[in-house]
Parts: sequence; C-alpha cells; structure tokens
Amino acid sequence: MKIAFVKHGPSLTPAYNRDRDNYAKLKDDVYEFEIRRNRNLLHHRKFWAILSLVCANSEKWQQPEQLLVALKYKLGYYAIIPGLDGTEIMHAGSIEFSKMDQDKFSAFYAAALPVLAAELGITVDELECNAGGYM
Repeated sequence: MKIAFVKHGPSLTPAYNRDRDNYAKLKDDVYEFEIRRNRNLLHHRKFWAILSLVCANSEKWQQPEQLLVALKYKLGYYAIIPGLDGTEIMHAGSIEFSKMDQDKFSAFYAAALPVLAAELGITVDELECNAGGYM
C-alpha cells in the first residue's frame, strides 16, 4: 500500500483522503518508510508542453515522444545492455512517475532546457515563456 504524506514541522500527516483511509487501516505496529518526493504534475505537463513547442518549430521530430528519446540519449540518460546477438544496445531511461521522483525529474528538466532552447536558437527563458500555449 502506498500512502502520501505531508511534512508539517516534526510530523507527517496523510496527504489526501485516500491516504487517510489507508493510514487508518494500518495496525499499531512498527513500519519502515522509503522517503520519496512525489512528482509535480504541473511541472511534468510544462515539460511536455516544451517538447511540443520544440516539435512544432522543428522539422526533425514529428511528435514529442520522438524528441524525448533523442533528448534522453543526448543527456546520457540511458543504459548499455547486451542484445540477443551479443551486440550492445542503448536503452533509454524512463521519466515515468513511478521511475523518477521529483528531485531527479527536476535535474533532468534543468539539463534538458538548454539543449531544447539551443535547438530553436532561443534562450531558456524564452522557451519557458512560450510553452504556455502548448499546455
């Protein structure tokens, strides 16, 4: 069971109604938690808006998903794995919510912006300001 908590001073409280319900189901016992910051959905949507903006103003990629794959390779966000025939294959990492927490996504986003802005020949500020029309 997953329960999201909000930190208030020295204590944690369940974040949403479903979390309060799940918390109430816990027996009095000792529990171990793995702390992970939830992803910011608006930040995620802004990133996809930026990818859409770049695609709309470039002839290289037809859709944001293609640009995302190219971006992951450019930023080194991949692993080398052995193929069935023994050759090495580059496997791109995932930015799914379950695979990447907010801190890691923020770092990925910060590294991606200069690359994406350079692709259009604009500044990072201009890129972020113009992305609103794609949200």
